[in-house]
Amino acid sequence: MSIKAKFLLALVLTFCAALAHADPPARAGRLNYLSGTVSFAPAQAPDAWAFAALNRPLTTGDRLWADRDGYAELHVGSTAVRLAPRTNVDILSLDDHTLQLRLAQGDVNVRVRELADDAIEIDTPSGAVLLEEPGSYRISAHPSDDTTSVIVHSGRAQVLTPGSAFAVNANQQVTLQGPDGAPSEIAGATVDAFDRWSAELDKREDQVAARRYVSPQMTGYEDLDAYGRWRTMPEYGAVWVPTVAAGWAPYRYGHWVWIEPWGWTWIDDAPWGFAPFHYGRWVWLNGYWAWAPGPIIARPVYAPALVAFVGGAHWSVSIGSGPAVGWFPLGWREPYFPWYRTSPTYVRNVNITHVKNINIYNNVTRINYANQALPQATTVVSKEAFVSAKPVARSQVKVAPGHATGAPVLKSTPAEPTQTSFAPQRAGPRPPAGATTREVFAARTPPARRAAQNLGGSSAGTAQPGRAEGQRAAAPAEEPRVRVIERPRGDADASVRQRGKSEPAPRATAPDTSTRPPQADTRPQPKTAPQPQRDVDRGRRSAEDAPPQARPDVQQERRAPGPSPEARPRPKPEREPRAERAPAQPAPQARPSVQQERRAPGPSPEARPRPKPEREPRAERAPAQPAPQARPP
Repeated sequence: MSIKAKFLLALVLTFCAALAHADPPARAGRLNYLSGTVSFAPAQAPDAWAFAALNRPLTTGDRLWADRDGYAELHVGSTAVRLAPRTNVDILSLDDHTLQLRLAQGDVNVRVRELADDAIEIDTPSGAVLLEEPGSYRISAHPSDDTTSVIVHSGRAQVLTPGSAFAVNANQQVTLQGPDGAPSEIAGATVDAFDRWSAELDKREDQVAARRYVSPQMTGYEDLDAYGRWRTMPEYGAVWVPTVAAGWAPYRYGHWVWIEPWGWTWIDDAPWGFAPFHYGRWVWLNGYWAWAPGPIIARPVYAPALVAFVGGAHWSVSIGSGPAVGWFPLGWREPYFPWYRTSPTYVRNVNITHVKNINIYNNVTRINYANQALPQATTVVSKEAFVSAKPVARSQVKVAPGHATGAPVLKSTPAEPTQTSFAPQRAGPRPPAGATTREVFAARTPPARRAAQNLGGSSAGTAQPGRAEGQRAAAPAEEPRVRVIERPRGDADASVRQRGKSEPAPRATAPDTSTRPPQADTRPQPKTAPQPQRDVDRGRRSAEDAPPQARPDVQQERRAPGPSPEARPRPKPEREPRAERAPAQPAPQARPSVQQERRAPGPSPEARPRPKPEREPRAERAPAQPAPQARPP
């Protein structure tokens, strides 16, 4: 074999090895606030809409729908994205440095605290909005036509449409109209109750003390202050002690789901339950649990659950209740061994805050886990409850004293997923068929969607880590709802620095004819009075589209029984109706706010109340002179 052939063979082998060890993203989003009716569809079952669960980790392919009374907030590190009612958002891409959202209809408010080399893009039916600086942004997409509003309260955004590309600076707004996204004249930014509610939350999050102990890029840090206290320990440094009842243990009040590419992922019921279960370690301090995040690093690596699974076939049978799965939280300086496919580099990075100066793959043979010796630390459930996303606290299996402490620690996934492993099986409202199939324009090509196939089947061989037994790799699915705009050559940002000018119209790729036809929603609708459709075109908004009054947080009967700290009250923004600005000058006309009467069924948990924007109607705008007429509620 010639030297050239050997060189090419080495390159091919290196490339294949890289593909075989493709690491999962180092960060994930968090669904950290719910109010009213909010539905969720996971990436691997994009049409299986269910009621959303608090603290659900979000990743590429996940979809959200806020119904008529729904509000939601998701965090990715220090970036917050808030959804108003009747808003459909899909996560097109979420990885180490990219957050790309598809806004088919509705309103989102995005607060960017740190940007660095990250890319944040909101794709709408009229064009793509690229957020270039830290700041506060509002993007609204009309539900029935190609009108999109872009408001920059602070920061700077680049807007790319099929017909133009331009910048929108701080305190400016622009409306995109028509299939080519033709922009109207850039004008001053306006603020409504939804923006004021978001600003109040931003103000509170900017003042949290947790930023002194953990990186702001640690998703979920913003809720720690309200539900515990920080202490400094000689051995562990800064630790956080949650306010919980006696008998509480980590990874016991919540449920397990299967989320690709990580596999088994813990979802906690507590309103603070994200950061302490996906970063750091838990330590037992002579009678109570404390979370030790370790030293601050700029980009902490997300993990689906920092636990060690115990059991095995013989151990599961011996407890007398059929197959079972057990686990306990990892302790200080104990390495985390992923049960999904990773590279040695990923394993080192995910352990970097707690494990130093060791080769995790080669030098670790026997570990004396501190928490395994604690009788109160190990939790055991039946295998059926584990794979079916059932609440752990209700399904916990009692084992003989000392039996779990001597169980063998597993080195692979504890169970294979089934069709019930993606999310709790509580069917929720679906977005309108037109929203799920509506095409949006994008500046970046999102990764192809992948769907799980043949889950729960049998296989002759051993399942690969991160893949269900009997599941074959799904072929990349085309994304018919996204049309990527070709940017002009020589202009990487496709931006126009001077306001009022635009580049020659970029070409758009041909539409994908594989778009699936809209499916009619045959599910029963909530028993509420019919409400007019939202109208964001040229600043019009219906009365029912305004936010509800503040009330206790989210319908969450999915929260397992267990201890819960006191909720943190949050003020609600003042009620301040206003009319929209006409092309020449604003002409507001106040009218009474509409009270929210419908509350989601089910008991309300003791989670922190959040301020909600008041219902705030907008008056109609005449073509030339403003002549608003107040409409009845």
